[in-house]
Amino acid sequence: MRVEQIKTALREGLPFEITTAAGDKFMVNQAHQLAFVETGGAVSVVTDDGLVHVIPLLTMTSLTYLRPAGGASS
Repeated sequence: MRVEQIKTALREGLPFEITTAAGDKFMVNQAHQLAFVETGGAVSVVTDDGLVHVIPLLTMTSLTYLRPAGGASS
């Protein structure tokens, strides 16, 4: 995963989920839940339960856009 891909997802303003090689999933509903680590090799995500997870970019396998809260289902 590249930093640019995550920044694009944040700019688009839609919620998304990051999946890691270990199968862990981290939902990002709002931009303030995610911060870039200064070295550029990881991001930190604050999950809804208040925990902070530092996720190395090399372990991220996918970024999936989610339906906005209250959005219509198809």
